[in-house]
Amino acid sequence: MPTILDRIHQALSAQRCNKEIFEGKIAATHLIEALTVPSASYSFNYERLEFIGDTFLKLMATAYVFAEEIESQEGLLHNARREIIMNRTLLKHCMDHKLNDFMLLQSFTSRAWVPPNFVNPSGGRATTHPISGPRGEGYLPTAYHSKGLVQQKTLADLAESAMGAGLMTEGMDGALHVARCLNITPRPIHSLGETAELYRQKTSEAIRREKLDSAIDPQALFELEGFLGYTFRSPHIALQATTHQSINLTGMTFSYEVRPTIRAT
Repeated sequence: MPTILDRIHQALSAQRCNKEIFEGKIAATHLIEALTVPSASYSFNYERLEFIGDTFLKLMATAYVFAEEIESQEGLLHNARREIIMNRTLLKHCMDHKLNDFMLLQSFTSRAWVPPNFVNPSGGRATTHPISGPRGEGYLPTAYHSKGLVQQKTLADLAESAMGAGLMTEGMDGALHVARCLNITPRPIHSLGETAELYRQKTSEAIRREKLDSAIDPQALFELEGFLGYTFRSPHIALQATTHQSINLTGMTFSYEVRPTIRAT
């Protein structure tokens, strides 16, 4: 019976997390996995989802800062992205939305098992005495005794594994939904295509003003496209990608490290 109740508790905890934080849009099986830490010693844990969630997070953050920080050089872009993906930031998002309340921290041990919502008197053994209120003194949020503090990196990993669960549920849309629910980026992103459109809007002025699309040699562009097997809709991108920082074009610094500066008109 304790084993069955343990599984039920896992499912209900994940269901509540899904409803309160993620609007019920994440598959329960993936969310249970995302909430289970390795130390719990189950046959599954969040590590695989954390891996894919971490990869997605870096992709999303890169696209976001590239579109938002339109005048920033490579170093500044790196710093802006780091602020989004660093463990300290992810920890804050996790704590702000109380995602940590739903973590499955300890392995199931029948001898140590106590039903959820029962008290553990200070200095004594856990009892089956029910609490008088929703969360009275000695409230046990899970069916286990807490042991020590959770490492900060574990909480940061939890945010990444949640994005991994979203990715496995609905692909990019699911991962972006989790990112919006946790406020991962300063401004919500609904699709990666949205960042590309934002970039085009912000750079269109500079492209028209500097006539960048006409600055590249047609023959050189033709040979480059033939080599890559790709046709550029915006030739200025090919020009930028193949220009070293030491080259000066039309009186402006323009290279694969520095994007065109948008001057006020």
